[in-house]
Amino acid sequence: MNPKLLIAAAAALALALALAGGCDDERGVDHTAQSDAAHVCAHIVGGPAEPIIASADVASAPDATFEHTRVDVTLADLGDGTRGGFVKFRPGAAGEFVIFTTADVTLAVTDAQGVAVPLEERETDFADCAEAAVGYHITLAIGTYDVQVQPTALSEVSFVFYHRDGDHGHA
Repeated sequence: MNPKLLIAAAAALALALALAGGCDDERGVDHTAQSDAAHVCAHIVGGPAEPIIASADVASAPDATFEHTRVDVTLADLGDGTRGGFVKFRPGAAGEFVIFTTADVTLAVTDAQGVAVPLEERETDFADCAEAAVGYHITLAIGTYDVQVQPTALSEVSFVFYHRDGDHGHA
């Protein structure tokens, strides 16, 4: 085959891929043009994962701030036959976030001053990802937030904190 023709074909293929806007992460998952749930699903299913143990009190809440990571939270025994607890989340940028959970649990979020931050939407229909149970939409500034899992019978739930306004190129 003619080397010039081969180079031209390779250049055309590279240009086509660049124009398609694909951005693969380190596991080869293409996040371009995916729904939020499909993007998050790649992390729910494929990880990476960070295990943490929620605390029963807000003062000793562990940090759950891990980008592009499934956070597997073992819930604390609340002493009344239920489980729940607190974790901290520290976004590095302001904007709209979705806190995806793998189980139907109720969350409450407060800022560093203990003021409740409203959850703007509770989404439960994820055609792109059966592994996601609930997506809580919330607008956050840079800071520290306490995320509380309200009392439940479950012993574990996983989170993915997803910044809708963020860069998802896994650079």
